[in-house]
Amino acid sequence: MARSVPLKDFEKDAIKHLCLLTMKPIIYVANVAESDLAVPESNTYVKKVMNLASELQSGLVTISAQVESELTELPSDERTEYLKSLGVDESGLGNLIRETYSLLGLQTYFTSGEKVAYNDFVAVGSLAAAREKGLSLIMG
Repeated sequence: MARSVPLKDFEKDAIKHLCLLTMKPIIYVANVAESDLAVPESNTYVKKVMNLASELQSGLVTISAQVESELTELPSDERTEYLKSLGVDESGLGNLIRETYSLLGLQTYFTSGEKVAYNDFVAVGSLAAAREKGLSLIMG
């Protein structure tokens, strides 16, 4: 992978126009059982992916698709309690979003106005759900 080749800044600038896919940052996402969610490194396969991600200078996030599915069916006030009962503080999707922002060097800004804050869209789960509730996003 091109990302694994040690390059000086001027060399990176010289090949930037090539848009090499193997220069792009990568996040590996490991799907684990609910029982492995709190301590993913105890899973043999996750350990292998951790080693690979480290070797390839990539990110790693562990999620449980089962848990993520169950979270969508729970009322928002019960989600935090459910995650704490599993020994985690945040959903896998939340971890993935945070890791993605970190890897890309992005920051989150919340703005609000008279109609609604962006955070309200997150609370209802999707843009479509927000529209059903009569919410509209304020861009700017």
